[in-house]
Amino acid sequence: MTQEEWEKITPEALAEATFGADRLKVLKAFSLHDPELSWDWIAGQLRTIAKGYLRRATPKKDISTCQLVRAAIMEVLEVTAATEALTLNQAKGIVAAMALVDADVKRGQGDLRPLIRFISCRNPDDLLELLS
Repeated sequence: MTQEEWEKITPEALAEATFGADRLKVLKAFSLHDPELSWDWIAGQLRTIAKGYLRRATPKKDISTCQLVRAAIMEVLEVTAATEALTLNQAKGIVAAMALVDADVKRGQGDLRPLIRFISCRNPDDLLELLS
């Protein structure tokens, strides 16, 4: 998913995709569905999503919907981490995706620092250090 595509997703569309979807749609959104993808690719996609989170405005009336969407996304990531066979790159990606969702939650509370740190991490291995 490109940054432009990500920025066009409304909270309502994201809620529909998350609540009405199987885990595969959520995993695809974070580039975690394919065991052949490299960690560099996954980390780059997650940074693109993070930039989209920062650029996307959330009207005050949509904050509660966004909170529900984040909780549903986090549940998919947690269940996947607990139950699925994963490659090392997918496991790293799930940990990073969980941190990204947490950073977006903090943004919804007015704290931009975790999202800025996530985006500013250019080296994928540094991203894992940031998350530990």
